[in-house]
Amino acid sequence: MPFHLEVNDKKKVTPICWEEAKACEFVSIMNAWHKDINQLEIFALLTGMQLRTVEESNAEDLDAAVYQVAAFVFNEPQRFRALPVPNKIIVHGREISIPTKIEKLTISQNFHMRRYMAMSKNLECLIVKATAIYLQPLVDEMPFDLDSAKALEHDIGLMDLEDVFPIGFFLLKRLNNYGISGVSFSNLIRIVWTKTTLMMKRLRKPRAYRDYAALRKLV
Repeated sequence: MPFHLEVNDKKKVTPICWEEAKACEFVSIMNAWHKDINQLEIFALLTGMQLRTVEESNAEDLDAAVYQVAAFVFNEPQRFRALPVPNKIIVHGREISIPTKIEKLTISQNFHMRRYMAMSKNLECLIVKATAIYLQPLVDEMPFDLDSAKALEHDIGLMDLEDVFPIGFFLLKRLNNYGISGVSFSNLIRIVWTKTTLMMKRLRKPRAYRDYAALRKLV
């Protein structure tokens, strides 16, 4: 059962196992993760409390709560990583079929996903963003729109981690296999600019040849 507590006069429900975790909670943990992270930091993340407030609280009041809320992050196996990509998912009350070929991505979806991947410290941080970008045209039944994908991201984040992770990580792994992960955003822009410049040179080449031929005749 989720853990119930009151934070700043507001009732807060936090997971005590991965099966209860929301996708946004997992992303928050991954964004904050470092080699020395401890249970107090995880407790603060999941409850919305300030870390300093947690650290200065009376041990009798929070000691048991900290362990009950944070222990699963360190001790429980992440079985959601082995879940297959579902055939369908419910978004906004509608059943959405999940495409399994990333070739269906538009160039805009592809570009924005690779841009985020180049800037992120790990793929897990992007599972919600990737799922929103992947599914937005299907959910809205409209062409891809980045602002609409960002709006959808909030709703995707509130869904169960077990529903979102297989979809988002599937897309991220497939894109990562194409070898662009780890490229900085500035290098990504340079790559796009270089390709564009080469393309423009090829388009201008026939005219350059004609001008050169005309000049030779005059000489």
